[in-house]
Amino acid sequence: MNAAYRYWRTIGWRPHCYSCLDLVVGLSHRDEIAALIEERRIQRFLLRQNLIDALGPIGRAEGVTAFEALLLRDRRLAAPTITTGSHTALWAMHLGFRKIVLMGIDGNYREVVVGAERREEHELEIVKECENPNYFFEGYQRPGDRYNLPNPRPGLHTEGWAQAAKALQSENVEVVNANLRSEVGYFPFSELSRSAQWQSEKIPARSFLPEPTPAEPSPPPSRLRKLQADLLPIAALGMLVLAGSAAVLTGGSLLVSAALLISLFLNLILGALFLTNRRAVVERLSAQDEELITLHRRLVEVERPTLPLSSPRELQPDEDLKDSSAAGS
Repeated sequence: MNAAYRYWRTIGWRPHCYSCLDLVVGLSHRDEIAALIEERRIQRFLLRQNLIDALGPIGRAEGVTAFEALLLRDRRLAAPTITTGSHTALWAMHLGFRKIVLMGIDGNYREVVVGAERREEHELEIVKECENPNYFFEGYQRPGDRYNLPNPRPGLHTEGWAQAAKALQSENVEVVNANLRSEVGYFPFSELSRSAQWQSEKIPARSFLPEPTPAEPSPPPSRLRKLQADLLPIAALGMLVLAGSAAVLTGGSLLVSAALLISLFLNLILGALFLTNRRAVVERLSAQDEELITLHRRLVEVERPTLPLSSPRELQPDEDLKDSSAAGS
């Protein structure tokens, strides 16, 4: 999924299927995804329509499927919260897999890593390559990569997995999570070595994890509205300046001119306070989101039972796991 191809290249391996469902990540990795399609080592691609359009003729290659078109054909994938991980598991169900092993699904993102800077809305850009705790190998994200904030609202990824778990269960698809420390607790847990052989000894799913209630996200304010809000104090000041100029040109009294100048000065102060407070509110809301996510992680950590860890079986680069689909990056 997504930028995991950077690791695959270091070990000389490719999966049978590849997915990238983030509207920002797809465009950011367009050239590399095009190279994956052209080399013909991956059989199937599930991509967003905006990326397929940007790819041009390559996006119409055999094996490339538009996620939006797939939703129209198979409503089992219509979980409202879209994440690459959870919908890749649903895609595996669509392809006919009845046993799925999840690998690399942690659910404990650090929202803004060192070396990332905020761009428009929830978009981030890597500007400096630093240690990244979100991925198992260095170099998953590199300078110039753009991506969405992992959880624009607290628990978004967990919510997506909760919805996917319901759909998979309704279709009798057996899923196990091979990451015993994962915070995605909607599936039974199993060590990787046992999952590969599909043994029946599994740790039950963590029923104590609350299932989030899907909520319709409020649409972000348009750029025009933001611009209007920012320019309101400036417009008021401009009107005062025009009024003062008119008073002087028409021979207005000194008292009137002085009053206008005082009003102008006060409005300058109010305008500056308005803009400062607006930025402070936005920053505070972002900080509160991160605090909520941190509290959620601590709660899960406190309630999580102690699970024994054993060394996973070492996989060879070109080894296939029969009757399983690994969804992780």
